[in-house]
Amino acid sequence: CARQGSARRLSLSSVHPSEPATVRLNSGKLSSLLELPGSLLIVPQATLGGKAKGRAVQYHTNISKEDGLRLHSAFVSLREQEAPRPARQSDTGATATGRC
Repeated sequence: CARQGSARRLSLSSVHPSEPATVRLNSGKLSSLLELPGSLLIVPQATLGGKAKGRAVQYHTNISKEDGLRLHSAFVSLREQEAPRPARQSDTGATATGRC
């Protein structure tokens, strides 16, 4: 989750690595996410950036909703360029993609 003051340091290269993301399979083999079957769900989740204060969580240092939406949209666009698949976006901003 991006925090206030850090957004200016974030760039498209921050969310677009030079190599596709990989996962380690149960067999121990590394595999590109682009090679795996299944669907991809990209969910913007601002609540991951909360700061615990006592028994409550504060979100004052998270970036604005507008900046978060801009970064999320940029990430989704890059994902579509990397591995084009049908995608649907809900009113909440969540993007559901078709089979990989």
